[in-house]
Amino acid sequence: MKYEVNELAFSYGQKPVISNLSFSLHEGEWLTILGPNGCGKSTLIAVLLRILDQNHGDIHFEGKLLEGWDRKALARRIAVVYQKNEIPFGFTVREIIEMGRYPYQGRWNRWSETDEKAVQNALALTQTEQFAEKSYRQLSGGEQQRVLIARAIAQEPEVLILDEPIAHLDLRFQYEVLRLCQKLQKEQGMTILSVLHEINLAAEFSDRLLLMNKGTALAKGIPSDVVVPRLIKEAYGINIEIVQKNGKPYLFPIF
Repeated sequence: MKYEVNELAFSYGQKPVISNLSFSLHEGEWLTILGPNGCGKSTLIAVLLRILDQNHGDIHFEGKLLEGWDRKALARRIAVVYQKNEIPFGFTVREIIEMGRYPYQGRWNRWSETDEKAVQNALALTQTEQFAEKSYRQLSGGEQQRVLIARAIAQEPEVLILDEPIAHLDLRFQYEVLRLCQKLQKEQGMTILSVLHEINLAAEFSDRLLLMNKGTALAKGIPSDVVVPRLIKEAYGINIEIVQKNGKPYLFPIF
């Protein structure tokens, strides 16, 4: 088990954001968190990364309480790709990917053969070698996301957290990014936890879904058990029809 979350609660002051939330993330699986805006998805990610501290409940990572993990040790096991990263002007693709090795660098550590191999592996897996020396700013949105995933791979994590990684990308690049992540899961054994707004894509690529509403779990399970008219209506307030394809549900809104 990578993550086990039990009765988690979090509030900003007197405003509750997450309440009584329990779920697990199994090794090697892809779990996607769904839910309307404001339901607590991004806050949950911040709590799982120890950016925020929960008010109640407990979180175990690899069998150990999350607060007991050294932050640098945690950074070696968990990598994050956000929907948008502000990259300072002038960095090349290679320089950005090399940033993934920071959790392994100490005050006296020099760049090692291990570091170089990790960067080369990340370049190869994401097929970013051809623009390794280009400025990050010169790339398309989809190419930039591939570079950010490459930076995460260079970190050599066991868990990859994706927080809206395909927001603002067109359909082609959305599939390109998610297929790359799927390759990491299937071929490299990566455990993936993602936050997505695109329900159909979440159902297509994920092993399990966690549907949140009002800060807690409305439903969790395989896509065909979660993407159903009653639950989508309760969470999003819209009526839908479902079409099954290759065992996966695809929804169509009814207006």
